Amino acid sequence: MSADKFSQFYCLTETGWALIEEGNTPDGWVRIYELKIYQGSPFGRESRTWQQPRMHPDWTEAAADELEKKFPRPERSFELSAETMKTLRITSH
Repeated sequence: MSADKFSQFYCLTETGWALIEEGNTPDGWVRIYELKIYQGSPFGRESRTWQQPRMHPDWTEAAADELEKKFPRPERSFELSAETMKTLRITSH
């Protein structure tokens, strides 16, 4: 059983990156990627795999590559959100 396994969809647009909510592709999209994240155990290293399921038909590969050089792929934040921190109970020994 894995400790963590999920996917997030990111969209490269003409103005940068956007996290895609299910079925909500933003206007001006160029490429849509699926980021698959897997962690085998709570203490193991996380595996991240980017898959490009779709590219807008009006863009060439070269033009999309140039845009991606301008806006590198987002990195997942390892900081916990304020909401997550509220739900954690920290006990001292």
